[in-house]
Amino acid sequence: MKPVNLNTDKHVIVYYPGGAGGKFLINCLSFAPNVVMFDQDLVNLTDPLEKYHTVMDRLNSVTTSWNDLLMSSADFMYGSHGSIQTVNRNTVDLMKNTGLVKQELINSIAWPDHIISLSNQDRIFFSTAHSIDELFVLTKIWPNSTIINFVNHGRFVNQYRPWRIEQNTNLQDYNSIFRIIRKLKTQWNSFKEMSWSNMPVDTSELKKLSIAITTELKLNAPKFLEELQHACKLVDFYKNLNSDSLNTIKVKTWNTEWYLDKQLTANNLLALANNLGIELSDSRLITEYHNKWIETLTHIKDFSLSKSRLTDMSLTELNNYILLLENVLQTFPVHKDTKTQSDTLGIYRTAIEQIHYRKNKQCE
Repeated sequence: MKPVNLNTDKHVIVYYPGGAGGKFLINCLSFAPNVVMFDQDLVNLTDPLEKYHTVMDRLNSVTTSWNDLLMSSADFMYGSHGSIQTVNRNTVDLMKNTGLVKQELINSIAWPDHIISLSNQDRIFFSTAHSIDELFVLTKIWPNSTIINFVNHGRFVNQYRPWRIEQNTNLQDYNSIFRIIRKLKTQWNSFKEMSWSNMPVDTSELKKLSIAITTELKLNAPKFLEELQHACKLVDFYKNLNSDSLNTIKVKTWNTEWYLDKQLTANNLLALANNLGIELSDSRLITEYHNKWIETLTHIKDFSLSKSRLTDMSLTELNNYILLLENVLQTFPVHKDTKTQSDTLGIYRTAIEQIHYRKNKQCE
């Protein structure tokens, strides 16, 4: 088998906050014969109708809670084997958290066979990103990618996935970058001298930093300087992303408010497909899928609660909630690890911990 081709131009990164319909867009585009379905078990499907019916069958099986139609971004990109996926994701997280996107780290990723194969052929395949630092790393790993950048997602998410508003707060570009810069400014202000200028927030300002200040940071705060350099790169990246000027990276904008109208959704998906060289022409598949998707989102419930809300529950309410979560978790297949499944399992464990904590307090 050939090695992975990270320079392929067939890789598309869909950048969106959770709940904004990124996988809906991926599934619609995958109805084309020259696009790969977002499931490692279905990469060989090419017939549009067979793909459509596969997606609709999964959508029809959704009853109480959203399950990502059993399509796991982590499984698809980093392998469904738990230990291998964990190592791969940890490597990407290391680059994301430190900003040190080194070739030796990229080379250490053990790409699954289907990703290696897809990177060496002519069909389009997808990955997803939910934060600006994750997107930054993916564009360094796959430098000839296309980005589909979701904008104006507040109204749609608030109407159909309201519980996602709080969950996504820390993933908003401006919020994520603001938190990074605010943390660094606090550190900067704690050790800066009176003669120092304001802290730089992008690479152009960083280059203007005096040699004396840079030298002092290298000697006394090297870790801070590394974090500052990474933050400035992220700010530049964010600015360029929204001006569609990311060197070899092509950026396409998707207005999430189009989802509020099925015909707007279909028309703009066909236009996007045409722009990407995707052979998608049957708008009926999109509108029928959209109808069922919106109907499903209208009726499903959110079973995730923040930790602070769990502490407000009585023991009886907590026990009932845990039983409810156990029923929800049973709807997920064991061999899949979707984001929704992981989130639900996380809140289930937190609820169990809360019960143990309460009982221990009663025994004291």
